[in-house]
Amino acid sequence: MLPRGDRSTPRRRPALVARGLALWLALGVVEALALLVRRRRAALAVGLVALASALATRSCGGPGLRIATFNIREYGRPLSTDDGRLRERIEQLDADVLAVQEIRDEERLAALVKTLRRRGGHYDYVLSRCGGERQMHVGFVFDRARVTLVHTSEFPELDPDGGGSCDQGQRPGLLAEFRRGGEAFGLLAVHLKSGRAGLPARREQWRAALTIVERHRARRRVPVAIVGDANTAGFLDNDQGERDEVRSTLGRAGLRLLTERLGCSEYFAPEGSTQFLRSLLDHIAVPADFPVQADAQVHGYCAEIACRPVLGEPKPRDFQDVSDHCPVVAAAR
Repeated sequence: MLPRGDRSTPRRRPALVARGLALWLALGVVEALALLVRRRRAALAVGLVALASALATRSCGGPGLRIATFNIREYGRPLSTDDGRLRERIEQLDADVLAVQEIRDEERLAALVKTLRRRGGHYDYVLSRCGGERQMHVGFVFDRARVTLVHTSEFPELDPDGGGSCDQGQRPGLLAEFRRGGEAFGLLAVHLKSGRAGLPARREQWRAALTIVERHRARRRVPVAIVGDANTAGFLDNDQGERDEVRSTLGRAGLRLLTERLGCSEYFAPEGSTQFLRSLLDHIAVPADFPVQADAQVHGYCAEIACRPVLGEPKPRDFQDVSDHCPVVAAAR
């Protein structure tokens, strides 16, 4: 299944051009390095070595995979999102693959991706066909100059056997397998049941997601991470033991939560209150052989206010005009 935004084979020419340019620059750096060594400018030489390495690996498919997740609040609802600010946030993330949730209008997402391309990016997208009872789709926006989409599988209501309802009940899972250089990896985008009262349903959804991941790994021999809005309302305060339960459930399955040390990934304002409260809902969980192992970082307005409690107005502009959630990024070191 190719991206719904572009059903042709992803173009490779931009990637080849980028790699050629990176190699040319790296050769120039090496030449300058040789001169500096002759002149015994050791400190600057070390810096140039690091620059050459970064240029070569980032553009030539080496280490440096960067994955992210972002719940774009009800994207497609009229007047709910500032597309210009959203576009800037996506560009700033510089992710190879970005998992997205709450997509309600595919045409608007396609237009956003088209604008990103016009601005010099090599973006494409793939979106779930199903959206559950609220028609909130999950998917991926990815840089096709860095990764190639190999395969997708959709699981309505996260049913590992594919028997869930497409337009009733809970949201689907979408598993996408990518290749970067000679390395294959998979990502399962999820959007679990919300609210503290939704914990029993989330327990079952975590188990279903792990079954999907395990089956794909057994069939394709590819490591798969779980990414997305897990709606873990009780994570920060461990309400009903949710944090402990998520950790243990993932740990038994051999996955590590890269997001467990984050201070937040979303804010909410209780009705009738001047408080602006934080929560940690968005997660990235990876197996031991996944190419990204470093702890995740939160971006956007959550990073700007350092996940602190906020009293009164005004709320951060991105909270008002983009999403209540903040992007979360994990990158290979």
